[in-house]
Amino acid sequence: MDLNIDIFVSYRRSDAEYFATLLVDRLASHGYSVFFDHDSLKGGDFRHSIEAAVDSCSDFIVVLSPDAFASRIQSENDIMRAEIARAIKTGKNIVGIATRGWQGFPAELPAELDALRWVQYISCGDIEYREEAFRRLTSDNDYLRSNPRSPGVSPAPCVPSTPAAAKQVRHSNKYWENYADSSKEEIWLRDQEVVLRDFDRDVYESLLSEKSGLAVLDIGCGTGITLMDRLGSRPEVTHILGVDSNPEAIKTARARYQSSPKCQVEFEYLDSEAPDFADKLEAYLRNHDLDGFNFVNITMTLMHLRSPFAVLSRIRRVLADGAQFFVRDIDDGLNIAYPDENNDFQHLNKLVGDLPTTGCRTDGRQLFGAFTHAGYKDIRLRKSGLSTVGMEFDDRRALFEASFGWLRGDLEVRCKSDESNESYREDLLWFDDNIDAMREKFQAPDFFYQEGYVIFTARYCKERPGSLRR
Repeated sequence: MDLNIDIFVSYRRSDAEYFATLLVDRLASHGYSVFFDHDSLKGGDFRHSIEAAVDSCSDFIVVLSPDAFASRIQSENDIMRAEIARAIKTGKNIVGIATRGWQGFPAELPAELDALRWVQYISCGDIEYREEAFRRLTSDNDYLRSNPRSPGVSPAPCVPSTPAAAKQVRHSNKYWENYADSSKEEIWLRDQEVVLRDFDRDVYESLLSEKSGLAVLDIGCGTGITLMDRLGSRPEVTHILGVDSNPEAIKTARARYQSSPKCQVEFEYLDSEAPDFADKLEAYLRNHDLDGFNFVNITMTLMHLRSPFAVLSRIRRVLADGAQFFVRDIDDGLNIAYPDENNDFQHLNKLVGDLPTTGCRTDGRQLFGAFTHAGYKDIRLRKSGLSTVGMEFDDRRALFEASFGWLRGDLEVRCKSDESNESYREDLLWFDDNIDAMREKFQAPDFFYQEGYVIFTARYCKERPGSLRR
């Protein structure tokens, strides 16, 4: 059975799941078809599918982590052992990637795995950043035999049922419904607004320069903090409509900002994923004698939508010709923490990605496709990654809180949703035990951190009657 797979990734879930996730994302972004799944799954049908996948691949990557060849490798029922043995037996091109802490192969390996000692491998422990290891893997001809199918296009991994792949599965995420008190969210939203102000500033300047009389639509405005900080006092803006599907957030925004003297500001309780969203926006434009919105502002919202493409497609009919988009979102594949000797920040980012309340954490890489498919022009990636380089204490603190300060509340909500789940409680206890030490480490002058914020801009061009479309 040919599953049309380029690369099979074998890893130990206990200490390499996050690393394997990043690796698979990187390979997929280079056009490779990748198969990976949990080493803890068992059962005859699963073993058969694993064997079929190994048989179909050209390259077999094994993640050499500290736990990879722990005592369980001696068991004939160990899935990772079965994967590697099958790759050796069928003569696959085997490449190893050694993560930090890898101490080499144990003195005794099962006989069927002994050939693994002589495979070539890339050591992330010897390379300052894992990004360099991934670059070598995908760009040097010495490692992979398979060729990418469509460079720049990201095919999904071949097993979408894995938790790592599920982080890319989209759903409508109204996370605020889990909280009785939204005051804590306000704190980290303000931290986010402050630390990203300089990150956003020059992009806004380039989009608004020499403009006038702009009508702004903000989708997912929340309580209006970022919207009003960035656009509320701009002389180019004369009208602002902020919409959000959280009624309490809209109530707060109206109380704070609707009497702004700078321009006409209104906030409406509208769900951007509702089929009649564009109909309601059209009615709003008629009632306010507006021809269309000239500027669309969307910050940290598309990651929470089931289909950004659907929303971007629907609003085309309420846009003025030449309308500009400013979109900021997140892609955890860009996150870097160094040094991270105990993988604490790696684990913290994994907790963020595992939670159902955090949205699609790989949304950044999907935005170009969503805008393209929705028919927009001049799509540009303006910013990619916000780092601690050059930051003083207050900015570092704000970045840490914006990235992780809210996490305890989400972990607590998850615990209450399933009180019998021991792993949920363990995650919360780990967070409480380690978070203060991590806050302190974040302030160290030699500690480098990058959070995967991205900014895209795009433009709407009204189609002329009778124009041909390809």
